[in-house]
Amino acid sequence: MINFAIDLATLTYHAIAGTKTERLDDIVARETPVTSIIPAYNEGVSLIDAVHSQLNQTNIPRRIIIADDHSSDDTMRIGQELASRYPNVTYERNEQNLGKAATINRILRAYDASLTDRILITDGDTQLEPQTVEALASRFTDDAVAAVTANGILKPSGTGLSRLIHQGKAASFNVFAFRKRAQSLRNAVSVVNGSCTMYTADSLRQHPFPERTKTEDTDHTWMLLEAGNKVLYEPRAVNFSTDIEGVRDHYKQTHRWFSGSWQSLYTHGRDLGKAPSLAYTTVHPSFAEGGVYSLLYLVGLPALGAAHLIAPDSVPATWFLAGLAADAAYTALPILAVDPKSIRHLPGIYAYKTIAAAGFLDSGVRTSAQAALGQRERWSNRWTRERKGEV
Repeated sequence: MINFAIDLATLTYHAIAGTKTERLDDIVARETPVTSIIPAYNEGVSLIDAVHSQLNQTNIPRRIIIADDHSSDDTMRIGQELASRYPNVTYERNEQNLGKAATINRILRAYDASLTDRILITDGDTQLEPQTVEALASRFTDDAVAAVTANGILKPSGTGLSRLIHQGKAASFNVFAFRKRAQSLRNAVSVVNGSCTMYTADSLRQHPFPERTKTEDTDHTWMLLEAGNKVLYEPRAVNFSTDIEGVRDHYKQTHRWFSGSWQSLYTHGRDLGKAPSLAYTTVHPSFAEGGVYSLLYLVGLPALGAAHLIAPDSVPATWFLAGLAADAAYTALPILAVDPKSIRHLPGIYAYKTIAAAGFLDSGVRTSAQAALGQRERWSNRWTRERKGEV
């Protein structure tokens, strides 16, 4: 709630101040040369739609580079077919699996001389609305802007409990999109949309994607902000990714996201102070609130209920009921403020936040232990199934 209050105050202040979003003229944005890089690992099923969505843009990328990270499915066949069919599509394949960050960096080095000033990076299962590239390009209004990130929307998949978790995740991400608007206004975006973001070529030359954490998007976002750049959010630039299936994979994905965030916190350390707005209005409040709330929700509230059952005279039921009511308010108020219709997915919201709270605490303990024991080499950036659905 502290983070939500900070973001709500940010949006309120800028609304009162009459802050206007700066954008390039539509014609300029539509004609801005863009190079697109699609790192892909076992994305044969979705790669055709991903490429076609880029070919259907109001600003069609001058070159679309499919960067196959040594896939074991039919990604190679499909990538080669797309490259032979469309003159602006190029297919590249790694001789061995390198990981997403290393794959992007390899393509950037190989094509450095022919890169345009704007580089779009999307995932192999990402589909773009027709105006997405143009909308992203429109926000590069001054030299300080290093990246502009899109509004990622998850498409449902799975059934039963997995679908329920998806509904809760989608509602939570609606709140996160609201928060990104505020973070963008104070230049404190916590993480770009890993499935669709546009960069300047110079920013990627100066700051290649780091390969030292599980979430290169978080790590790289902080690097750019610490270097004095602007990282913006463009809600009109919409992309879609299909959510993962299976309760176990939902947990693994969430655990990986939080692991990468904890790893970035340890890796950046005092360097975060170079981006004070990011450090003190986004990152530190988020970790503090996330830790306290996760403990209260997963440990404190059940302990209060158990204490009542064991000693009802000492711990009255009203204490436990008050705790439940407080948690319900904490959970529901941001949802009601941002997207009231999503409140119908409250069971899914509770299912997802239970997964998120457990993942946050477990990843924090594991990452802290690895940092203390000098085991940072375990912070791999290799592809896994649960990478899909990044927003």
